[in-house]
Amino acid sequence: MTLNFTKSELSKIMAFLGPYITPKTPTISIRILKGGMLELFASAGMADGGSALVRVPCNKSASIPTWKYVDGPTLQGVISNADEGAIALDFGETAVTIKTSPRSTHELIYVLAERNEVKFTEPSATLKGKDLNLIAMMTEAASTDEARPGLTGIYLAARKNEIEAAAADGYMLSFTSIQAQDIESPGTVYSVKALNRAKRAIKASNDEEVKVGFALEGKGIVPGLVLSVERDGTQVLLHVPKMDGMFPDYKTITKNAPKGIQVEIETSIMEKWLKRANAVEGNVFFQALNGFLWFMARNEDEGQSVDSLAINVKDESVVMHYAASLLKDTLKACAANGKIKLTFPAASNSPMLFDGEASVIAMPLVSDLKESPFKNLQPALI
Repeated sequence: MTLNFTKSELSKIMAFLGPYITPKTPTISIRILKGGMLELFASAGMADGGSALVRVPCNKSASIPTWKYVDGPTLQGVISNADEGAIALDFGETAVTIKTSPRSTHELIYVLAERNEVKFTEPSATLKGKDLNLIAMMTEAASTDEARPGLTGIYLAARKNEIEAAAADGYMLSFTSIQAQDIESPGTVYSVKALNRAKRAIKASNDEEVKVGFALEGKGIVPGLVLSVERDGTQVLLHVPKMDGMFPDYKTITKNAPKGIQVEIETSIMEKWLKRANAVEGNVFFQALNGFLWFMARNEDEGQSVDSLAINVKDESVVMHYAASLLKDTLKACAANGKIKLTFPAASNSPMLFDGEASVIAMPLVSDLKESPFKNLQPALI
């Protein structure tokens, strides 16, 4: 059975599957269903790696209902190195023959493989691409400590026409709510690795529609989150596995979020300050004082750098003390897009609130300062 495509069409298909082709899981499953539907399946691991199914109309009456397995990297190489134009795939009994030009033919022998198949349910609710990208960015707050499985994933719950999302590592908590119609699901922890792999696979634009559903029970169901996009007649289904462990009751923390002095700052300015903090490899201190937001990176051995920014806040806040690395992760986890709002707590040993597209509550380092390091500093003229 021969199927004809262009290099562009096959390259797009392989782009969806590429993130799921790994050294441990190199095979791609291929079959043709009755009614003319080519299906390609790849999985980076059922436990936490995620899976992808691509469905492409092929206008064939005959079928190959049994999965055939080919080496993914080899198929990727043949397609990427092919000349622009038509490519023919001829499925035989023992191999698929790929004709990339009148003088270039490649034979990929089917490999032996045993793999579980993910039964994809059709998702019904719809998100915007920007919402999926936001949730993926929030995973910067997730823990990498396998001893705390409830914190190594992203928590998602669907209720009251919205999806609640949260991620935490014990020192920072990222959270938000996203509008989504006609969807209900209990709070569950999902694989961060698989969610970010799905984001890379589809590269959704901000306004693109991404269908979403939760498959948590049913015969043959691998519990998880199902995402789907459709482009030029090709459907892509992505599976994000459910993880073990219970996520803590994070709302008890968000209810007590600080409500003190607020300062809004451009993200680019904070990023520049953090680059200077990285240069001296120091921890950072910052404070709202005398109409300025002050920022200091200090290293006892290397010295310090000081920055200031005029703000429309005359009140004096407490001095906050953070590791530069945690502050950098916080900016990512709150998806600071253009501007970030800082809400200072009442005490320097209490968590601070950072608001971007999402919100992050971050616990500071203990500070032994007796007084503000900015007390007698002179701001720059310009």
